Amino acid sequence: MTVAVAGVELAGIEARRYGRRGDRVEPTKIETNSTVTTVDRLDDTKVQMEFRFTVNYGPAGTIVLTGNLQLTGEATERDSIVEQWQSKGTMASEVASVVHSAVVAFCLTEAVVIARDLRLRPPFPIPQIAFGKKGGGKGAKAGVSPAGIEVA
Repeated sequence: MTVAVAGVELAGIEARRYGRRGDRVEPTKIETNSTVTTVDRLDDTKVQMEFRFTVNYGPAGTIVLTGNLQLTGEATERDSIVEQWQSKGTMASEVASVVHSAVVAFCLTEAVVIARDLRLRPPFPIPQIAFGKKGGGKGAKAGVSPAGIEVA
């Protein structure tokens, strides 16, 4: 299947920090979830999917973004996506990969800004920068973890 994302837009934002200013409630685990809630034909060339992206900070707060995404592709592929969703409530793994990757990429950026405004941690691990001597050369190099990127 060859489908492409034609557009993503937000329809709603719900965000809440639990507790009062000065309370130190640190989440033990931050969970993110992307869910497709409906799939319909938008017009003769596109399929529209409504989604919900959730960041759960446990006792510290939540962020919920809702919106829709449009897919384009061959007519038979679009029809297949809609029919499979309506009959089984699922989609092919190739389509799901494209859809959820687009939703996460779009919503994670928004969630970072919202988390900052609510004084919550970003919804992904921040790379840890460690300085130390590398090899036999002079000076220090910074290593960024967990991606393993090095900055000289």
